Amino acid sequence: MIAVRIIQVIAGLAGLVALALGLTFWIAQLDFISFHLLSGLLVTLTLLVMSNIALSAGCFLNIWLLTHFIVQFFNNLPT
Repeated sequence: MIAVRIIQVIAGLAGLVALALGLTFWIAQLDFISFHLLSGLLVTLTLLVMSNIALSAGCFLNIWLLTHFIVQFFNNLPT
């Protein structure tokens, strides 16, 4: 349980860093693209690790239902 909390904190901090670097590139035209990509990769990997932990803990049905409802929501949006 402690490992999951640590992974959540890492994902949150990396997400904030990726957001801040993306905004600095967009607003101030500062070139931090490589760090932005690295922090985005870190967010992706930590979320992947958390989903694997959830699946190994037996949360498959909950994740499947959540994914189903999200897909149905986006399929029903007007174009």
